[in-house]
Amino acid sequence: MKPLDPRLLRRAAGVRLLVAGSVVLGLLSVAATIAQAVLLADVLADVIIDGSIWPDVRDRVLALAVLVLIRAGLAWTAEELARRSATTAIAQLRRELLVHAAALGPRWRAGAHGGKLAVLAGTGLDGLHDYLARYLPQLVLSALVPMAVLVYLITADLTSAIIVAVTLPLIPL
Repeated sequence: MKPLDPRLLRRAAGVRLLVAGSVVLGLLSVAATIAQAVLLADVLADVIIDGSIWPDVRDRVLALAVLVLIRAGLAWTAEELARRSATTAIAQLRRELLVHAAALGPRWRAGAHGGKLAVLAGTGLDGLHDYLARYLPQLVLSALVPMAVLVYLITADLTSAIIVAVTLPLIPL
């Protein structure tokens, strides 16, 4: 079984919305995280190395606090989008299942298939919720986050970018 079944994307529009929303929110979150790390490193370097005092770094520390709030808002939005999209996709799949079962007729449902249909329409489809709401967004982000960090590193420090590019493929191993 593939981590992301293309048939699921074709069948449930909510899944496509979830994946697209996860990509957008994930990239925004990565950008906020990178900005936060750069800003924090800049403030710490100024305070520790240059001996800067509070008035010198106050604006950057406030910007850091704003970035923390932005990341929290993005995380909440991503969670809410995932929850709603998963609920919508499951409802759509359940509707398609019941329409298909109705088309097969009462004789088919009266046989040994009735119990299987009830389980599938109930707990079977409900079991997809965590897959859709949690696993799929993380699957998308696990592919995008390292690439986004690598793109930033290329602009910030080419040597570090080369080291990361060489060692990144070793992570699955």
